[in-house]
Amino acid sequence: MVRPPTRSALSHSIPRARSSATQIHRKASPESNYMSNRLFVGNLSFNTSQADLEAFFAAAGEVREVAIPTDRETGQPRGFGFVTMGDASAATAAISQLNGATLDGRVLKVNEAQERTQRGGGGGGGGRGGGRRY
Repeated sequence: MVRPPTRSALSHSIPRARSSATQIHRKASPESNYMSNRLFVGNLSFNTSQADLEAFFAAAGEVREVAIPTDRETGQPRGFGFVTMGDASAATAAISQLNGATLDGRVLKVNEAQERTQRGGGGGGGGRGGGRRY
């Protein structure tokens, strides 16, 4: 006699489409059709200040915000930054004019900033060892 498969066996054999609200939102969002105003600026000198970076990007258009992340341990700049331009046309102009330009002796890499991907919540910690053997 052949038994029909159980419900749990069926649920494992049928592939399900994974849906994430964020992924669906990104696909349907009109924001994905045009460029963001936030730019990534790579290869910054450790001597470049926020004011220097703002003045440098002001040549391409209105600058709304400048951020240069620092290392938690040392307080040193991490060698990159983010510049938020006034609008998409200013961001496009900044990329075309300033990508490859030199600031404080360094050739800059300027492109559209990407959203941070979700990262895991840290490591598991290892465990407690093997236990006793008799």
